[in-house]
Amino acid sequence: MMYKTMLMSMALGMMVGTSVFAQGISFEHKDWQINCDNTRTCRAAGYSPEDDANRVTVLLTRKAGKGQEVSALVQLSDIANDNEKKVVLPDKMILKIGDQSYGDIQLPSVKDSDDDLPSVLLTAAQTKALLHALKGTAKISFVGGNQEWVLPGNGASAVLLKMDAEQGRVGTPSALIKQGNKSEDSVLPALPTPVIYQKLLPKGDVKVWQSKIDWVLLQKELVKIKGDYCDALENSDASFEPKVVEVLTYNRLLITGFCSSGAYHTNYGYWIIHQEQPYQPKLITMIGEDEMEDNTIVFRMKEDVLGDCWSHQSWVWNGKDFVQASNIPSAMCRMIAMGGAWDLPTYVSIVK
Repeated sequence: MMYKTMLMSMALGMMVGTSVFAQGISFEHKDWQINCDNTRTCRAAGYSPEDDANRVTVLLTRKAGKGQEVSALVQLSDIANDNEKKVVLPDKMILKIGDQSYGDIQLPSVKDSDDDLPSVLLTAAQTKALLHALKGTAKISFVGGNQEWVLPGNGASAVLLKMDAEQGRVGTPSALIKQGNKSEDSVLPALPTPVIYQKLLPKGDVKVWQSKIDWVLLQKELVKIKGDYCDALENSDASFEPKVVEVLTYNRLLITGFCSSGAYHTNYGYWIIHQEQPYQPKLITMIGEDEMEDNTIVFRMKEDVLGDCWSHQSWVWNGKDFVQASNIPSAMCRMIAMGGAWDLPTYVSIVK
């Protein structure tokens, strides 16, 4: 919970002085959640309770703009209640709402228990029936063989109303919850996906600069940066152990240092500094991994011991700065799939 709070605080901090969609939005209610990204694409997911024997999740995705329909993906759990993997699936299922059947859902075959269970796309007619049912109280289930997977509707109306609101659909004929006669011209358009041209990092002698930096003076400058909190740095802990990672353009350096650790992740801060005093450090993140990956600063953290829900972020070098390329907060931890059932980004980009 501490890390989720920290991540939310970071996201909010990044929004200051920009539009809300600079980093997207997140909202949860009961068994449903929604994340809308910086392009205004919204993804809503509902989940069975984690103590159900047969668990299922549905992902509803809608892009911003007039004429955009909702797509629906279904995924069944591949984790048994005793945390042993299981793959016991029928060849097909039937979508049932109340006592009425809405057609077959053909399930792709899974060759062995190590394969990921694929998600299945519902037809337009099935999606329409599902969306209508989520506004009411009818039982929604997926039935195959002698098994049944029940999808709760608790929280769905609030989440779908949030989707309508974020895309400017409330009161229009295309709204999912509060439909009306308002013109579709009020529907907000999609925002462009940022394009980042990733550059190779310059080659430089890191060891030379490691010995040249006045680390005592630099740490005093680092502490003065307002914003996120680096425990080891703020407490003058010897474990901070800052080091030069890369020699950058414009006489600058990339440095890192240990900040804090928890049950599932160890956080490292990353800053860009000038080679000479005053160092004028610029914070990139305080939750990075201890090593970069393919010239990219990354953050990956599982949110529970099982590893069925993860958070991800990344920052890439564009030749002048490290800029955020992605932000994927954790989906709900409902024991659906190892590594997480869905990616629900709040920030997306195209990295070239």
